[in-house]
Amino acid sequence: MLKTLTAAAFALSLALPAFADGPLESQMTAWLVGYDDAGEETLTQVEDVAPGALVEYRLAYTNVGDVPLSGLVVSAPVPEATDLELESNETSVASIFEASIDDGDTWGVPPLEVAPGELADTGDYDLVRWSTSDEIAPGDSWEFVYRVSVE
Repeated sequence: MLKTLTAAAFALSLALPAFADGPLESQMTAWLVGYDDAGEETLTQVEDVAPGALVEYRLAYTNVGDVPLSGLVVSAPVPEATDLELESNETSVASIFEASIDDGDTWGVPPLEVAPGELADTGDYDLVRWSTSDEIAPGDSWEFVYRVSVE
């Protein structure tokens, strides 16, 4: 059974503080992670995936305004029926990576505990976010990456 990845189902959210000025463009893409005959990793952009697939999400942000933006918090969903790959987050932007297992009511640096000494299952994660400490200058682009396994 194929599962469809749609923009509506995986809407991005971006929190900007009240003092930030200027437009910010965003794009989210989904990539199927595979391997070629030499064992090198490959990425193929996809909309449909099958159980067992490893999917990489790429969030790209570009400051198309005339002033730097600061205090950005970039968040994205961990789709239902997927497991977050806990060590998969990547960015070159100075930021703190956090995740949630309760629809964003609480956040923490993974792995998260559901009870003292009991770690959340990777399928319990529902959101990820990066709280940035850098400014994104006019014309600059940032990218944020995370992976999930499809159940």
